[in-house]
Amino acid sequence: MTGTLIRTILLVLVLIAWAWILVGALRREGGFGHWFRASETRKDRNTFLFLTFVLAAMVAMQVALPA
Repeated sequence: MTGTLIRTILLVLVLIAWAWILVGALRREGGFGHWFRASETRKDRNTFLFLTFVLAAMVAMQVALPA
């Protein structure tokens, strides 16, 4: 029970961070086109890509290892 709660809380935190970067990119840069091409947003893109993979792995873990 506790393990499931911890995994769910971590999943929500990663999802919030992922959404924060996504919304910030849309607001600051005016859309995805510039955000994906601009060299000054490279760090944000790399962080977003990393969080995407972490989020996918966490969701797969939630499905593969149900409580």
